[in-house]
Amino acid sequence: MVESLPTLNNRWSEVALTYLDPPYWKQAEGKYSEDAADLANMTLDGFNKALSGIVNGIARKQSRGVIALLIQPTQWNAPGREFTDHVYDMLRLADPKRLKLVNRVSCPYSSKTP
Repeated sequence: MVESLPTLNNRWSEVALTYLDPPYWKQAEGKYSEDAADLANMTLDGFNKALSGIVNGIARKQSRGVIALLIQPTQWNAPGREFTDHVYDMLRLADPKRLKLVNRVSCPYSSKTP
């Protein structure tokens, strides 16, 4: 749950990289808290609005730099949707004047060893 960004003693202009690793929406539901304001417990629209708000807030504070977002698509606990691409959903809410998608990397994960 993020209510505000840190002040960093007015040093945001020096920040070159902000790394975000938020809960993966419903995959983490109830694992951190039962609070409705917890990203993992929100509706999908609420999750996307809150996460894009955080990203847009960082973009307003950083004069230059990179915001790296580590997040995976949801393929379970998403009633009515087989696949939820959080990055796409969240990016449509991002401020296009301040943010530019430079690169998107997809790294398939397998729990099976060769």
